[in-house]
Order: sequence, then structure tokens, then C-alpha cells
Amino acid sequence: MTEAQTKLESISDIIQSTDTARIGHLYWGLADILGGDIMVAPEHKFGGGDWKKATRDTLRPAGYNEAGLKDPASPAEALCWCVMVSAVEACDPSSSFIAFFSPAHGDAPAIRQIAGPVEDKEIGKLVIARKLGMRPRMIPLLPENAELPAPANDNEPEPTPPGMHPDPFTPEAAGGLLGDIARWITDTAIVPVPELSLSAAIALMGGLFGGKALTPTDAGVNVYITTLMDTAGGKGHPPKAIRQIAAGLGATGKDAVTNGDHTSYAAIERTLRRSPSTAIVMDEFGLTLQDINAKNRNSVAASIRKFLLAVYDQSNSMFDGRIYASAETKKDAEPIAGPALTVLGMTTTETLYAGLSEASVSDGFLNRFLFVTAGRVDEIRPPSLKRALRVPRDLSDALKEALTHFPQADKGLSIRKHTVPMEGGEEGPAYALWAEIFRWQNDRFWKGDARNIIGRAAENTIRLATLRAISRCPAKPEVSRGDVAWAWGVVHASITAIRDGVRRHMSESPADRLRKSILAHVEEAGEGGLPYSKLLEKRGVATADHRQLSDALHWLVASDQIRDVNGRPMPGKGSKFVRKQAE
Repeated sequence: MTEAQTKLESISDIIQSTDTARIGHLYWGLADILGGDIMVAPEHKFGGGDWKKATRDTLRPAGYNEAGLKDPASPAEALCWCVMVSAVEACDPSSSFIAFFSPAHGDAPAIRQIAGPVEDKEIGKLVIARKLGMRPRMIPLLPENAELPAPANDNEPEPTPPGMHPDPFTPEAAGGLLGDIARWITDTAIVPVPELSLSAAIALMGGLFGGKALTPTDAGVNVYITTLMDTAGGKGHPPKAIRQIAAGLGATGKDAVTNGDHTSYAAIERTLRRSPSTAIVMDEFGLTLQDINAKNRNSVAASIRKFLLAVYDQSNSMFDGRIYASAETKKDAEPIAGPALTVLGMTTTETLYAGLSEASVSDGFLNRFLFVTAGRVDEIRPPSLKRALRVPRDLSDALKEALTHFPQADKGLSIRKHTVPMEGGEEGPAYALWAEIFRWQNDRFWKGDARNIIGRAAENTIRLATLRAISRCPAKPEVSRGDVAWAWGVVHASITAIRDGVRRHMSESPADRLRKSILAHVEEAGEGGLPYSKLLEKRGVATADHRQLSDALHWLVASDQIRDVNGRPMPGKGSKFVRKQAE
């Protein structure tokens, strides 16, 4: 056993004991091993360290007791202690990491990057883990002289994604106006969900600046973004909040957000004729998709999908809209100059995938959207009877100033918008990172659905990066490497979520939907397996009749996707299922 492993023995018991002296000794040993300094992180309002807010600026040195040794002042402070390491082999000198213990992580210390280039995140964590004698989970070790397993196939490995911001959904990560808007939305929510607050902030910025700005690649800064949350999961507050912010900006913002119920192609086009740059809120977006893809297709809903496909790329050109045979049908036939439509959709996971089809993936509809999910919300605040949603004056003033001082439109362009430059041009670090994303997106490895899903990764990244650049410095925005890294973190999270969702949930028939529901529940059960009796209670399975369930189970067993660990010849009562490929 290594020195590090000796020091880390029974750590979980020590941390949960709240014995400050024992916890202090634990951290002295950790600091000695890593050659770092013992620090105290910001305190979370629910107890323990607020690790998302831990930066070199927010950490403070731990105090000393009379004996000159570092010791937690209280059990509460002990849960905020960490060791900061600022000189990590193979990392940039500006990179810093913290290692800390918590009941949630058991005996292994958690390691987080708090400063420096995002490219250092993984290598730094591995270097620190090696000093502690920890074995990285992603590299399982074989016994000495063991026979190496034969490769399952000759496929090339999936391309490694370029470096990105490790946690882009916090207000601190977004920064600037985006961070200020998101923070206020979260602070005023009954069910605070930072990911949804940031999504709404992005939509508001898209609506406000879509008529003024283009990206360094001359694309629009309008985005399509959809939040995926459970019912009553907090998705209703953020759209109302940005609607109120926009309404308080006077003429410059009154049409930047609309929550009207757009029922057709013509309705959205009419909205854009009133205000060529706007963010529309589409509640229960998944239900609209279900109307589009139903057996008896809803032609009105289908026209919405067609419009969203057509207008997405029109922010830098003239858009004629729908052409009718009769001039009387469409009163205003003048082209719209640079329409920048931003969409803030909201739906649940089940509703979304019930409304998606293979066509949605293959025709580019899906990859125009960013999908934002969030974990379970633990903090719910009972609303005050006197609760009033008032936009802070300083936030309104900052947005008004940003709109007023944003650069004038570039001369000589038919579309009067300012093209936000990239810091350093094609020789700068921002372009270098964006080019990596572009090459990753177009790697020959990607095929089929995967290629279609990631098809606009670079474009979505540059749109978000430009909005963040505007958010940071509206008077003279330039897209930096940090903007690109943050935007890519958001986009990559969306790609990961939607690839997994399509695999697990999207179906072309009721039978396929049932099989995917069963497979998802079996995967969630893990190595312990899922008994047949418990499977019958699961969502998406409980409503199936006996024949449908039997057929689905037989199909999954026959296709080697699941196995009955109890060895019953026929799946049914007494069976317990595990995922076959995970064995």
C-alpha cells in the first residue's frame, strides 16, 4: 500500500465524524503529498463547500490554532476545506486545482480545476490522482501477464472533443450580462434551476442583439434552444422573467421577446415583420413536434417546422417569406432584412422524443437546436404572498447602455449589422480552438445519425461565443478563446444529451418505443438487474398489455441486448434482466 493510500484509509468515516482534529490531520497529510496549501472554499447555504464558486479569488487560507497547526474552526468549516495545488506537472503555470473530501465522494478525494486553460483539466486531474495513488476509472488495469482482450471490431475510436469550459452553466462561467441576467432569474425563482436561467438569458440576448450583430463567420447570433425538464420542474419562470426584462427596456426591447402562441408559418412571419429580431417562447414544444409527425399530420404544425428550417440561416440576408399565388392573401410582400429568430422552447424528455422522427435528425432540424437539461432540483422556495417580480434598476440600465453603445453597423453591407471580430483573427487562439471544433465536427469517423446530430456544432458554438463576447464588452466586442471554450461546453453538453436521448427514446413505432423504454430501465438498474415485477411498474411499460410486453422482451433477449440472469426459458414472472453488452 502506498503512503497516499495509507493516509486515505477510512476517509469517509473521518469526514462524517465531524471531528475537526481528525479532519485537520487528514488535510495536513493531503497537503504534504500534493505540496499544496490548505484553503477554505466559499460556504454553501445548505452546508459544506460551494465548489462551483471555488476560484483562486474566492478561496481563503485556513487559519492557525495556538499550536501553529492548521485546524478547522468548526465542523461546518471542515466541510469547506480543500488543498490548492498551483504547480502541476505538464500544465500551464496559470492552472490551479483543488482536492477535497466530502461524504458524497467516499474515500477518494474530488479534484477540480479552478483556474487556467480548460485544456489542462483532464491531464491535471490525472497527475494529481497519480500522486495520491488513485487509479483513474477510465483506464482499468489488468493483472500482470494477463491476456489482452481481442478488439470487438475494427472501428476507429471516436474523436476526442476539443477542450472546453468544464462547467459552463453557472452565472460565473457565462459572465457579463449573461451571468447577471441568469443570476437574477435564479434568485427570483420558486424552483431555481441555473441551467434554465442561463438558457433564458441566452435567448434574451439573442432577441436583443440579433438585429445588430453577426458572428465572425457572418452568421446570425440568433439561436434555437430547448430546455428539457420534468413537469413542474421550474421551466415556467425563466421565460416570464426575460419577457419582463425586455418590456422594461422601452422601444429598444419591447419586441425582443414574445410569448404569444404562434400557430403557423404565417404567424411567426408576421411577428418577424413587426420586429426582425425577436425571441419567441414555445411552451410544450414537444407537443408541436408530435402534431408534425403524427400519422394524421397536422399541416399547420408542419408549417411551423418548415419555417424554423427556412429562417434559421437568414440573419445575414433578405428573406422573402412564404409566396402565395394571390397577392391579396399576403398583404405585406416586402422582404425582411436579416430576420434573426431566436426560439426558447420548453418540453419534457418524454414529450420531445415522442415528437421526433428519423426525418428530424436527417434533415438538419435537430442540429439547429441546443438542448439543455438539468438534474433534480432540491431547493424549492414557497412563494411569498407579497411576491413581486421587479427587474433591478442596475440590470435594466446595463442592458440599455449595452444596446446604446454597441458598434454601429458596418458600412457597405446590404444587411445593416456589425460583424463581431475574432480576437487575433485567424492567427489568434480563439480561431485555433474554433477550427479544432470544426475539424472534430467534420471528422470522417462520424456517420449516420451521429453525423447529422453534430452537423452544426461549430456554427452553434460561434453563435453562442459571439453572444458571450457581446455580453462581456458590448461597446467593443471581440470573440476570445474563453468565449469559444464556454460556448463549446454548452454545445457539447447538448450533443451528448441528444445523442443519448435519440438512442434511448426516439422510435418510429409503438413496439420500438416499448423496447427502448425497457432497455433504458434495465440500464438504469445496473449490475443488480431489474426484476420482472419491478419492470411492470415503470413508466412507458406499465401501460403495455401482456402480449406487447412479451414480444418486446423476446426481441431484446433474441437480439442479445438484455439477459435473464435467473435463466428462465421464457421472460416473465421470476425473471431478472441485465444489460447484455455491459457484462
